[in-house]
Amino acid sequence: MNFIDWKNYFDERIIARGEQYFLNGAVRSLSVKNHCATAIVSGTYDYRVEIHFSDDEITEMDCTCPYCQDEGYDCKHMVAVILALINPNFKEIDIKKLVESASDEQRKRFLQKVLENNLSLALQLKAFIEGTL
Repeated sequence: MNFIDWKNYFDERIIARGEQYFLNGAVRSLSVKNHCATAIVSGTYDYRVEIHFSDDEITEMDCTCPYCQDEGYDCKHMVAVILALINPNFKEIDIKKLVESASDEQRKRFLQKVLENNLSLALQLKAFIEGTL
């Protein structure tokens, strides 16, 4: 499944949060029937997400979370389900094992590259090193 322009439905902050939910394995009970995907996404609570589609285009989305129900916005839970649909063979990454498998030089190069593109994360690392985080 490859939804065209799905990111246009969400702002970048919601996409980033939904990616974290997806990467952390929060999407459960995913099923697809009659052009409708349903799943449970575990967050603060469990929320039910429905995504209706035709071919590669999303036609309707709904989630039982307050952000969607009360505010009327598309949410991070929807992003997580879309990512699960377009990445069906994804396996949850063991972060500890991944970090340990990299050499010191690889970790340093990666960290520098990530921090050069993310001031917020660089400030968090600085606070962590200084003991204020």
